[in-house]
Amino acid sequence: MRILVLSDTHLKQITPGLPTVILREMSNTDMLIHAGDFTGDALYQQLDSSIPLHAVRGNMDSGQVVLSLPDKLEIAVDGVKIGITHGSGSPENALLHARACFNTPDIIVFGHSHIPHNEMQDGVLMFNPGSPTNLCRAPYPSYGIIEIDNGVFKAKIIPVNS
Repeated sequence: MRILVLSDTHLKQITPGLPTVILREMSNTDMLIHAGDFTGDALYQQLDSSIPLHAVRGNMDSGQVVLSLPDKLEIAVDGVKIGITHGSGSPENALLHARACFNTPDIIVFGHSHIPHNEMQDGVLMFNPGSPTNLCRAPYPSYGIIEIDNGVFKAKIIPVNS
């Protein structure tokens, strides 16, 4: 199972705006996880109709996104428990907020800070793909890939311009 992971896209729709590399990745992955801040209803609807999507709302979302999506979500993929949340409050505390949302996941996917993060902490992978479109505090635009095979997972952050 190959999962494309996005957060903080801050776009109204797929094009213009979503980098071409993301569109290519969508055709090579089994699922998309989006950790909030789509910003536009049209982007959410376009992604949802393009690829199996598991998503949460972010603090910048409104309209149909807020009505359709939860603050946090837990899914199981090939024996791996994944918690998904955006984050709230100070972006500097996004990791702490995300960790506090879940009890026993294997992976926590979060956003809000726009800063890529891929680190095991106390047996839980804390994974923030960064933002592919909105640098804000990030050193570069990025997205993530999580691969799962029979309960074993690996994850990587990919700079958009690589």
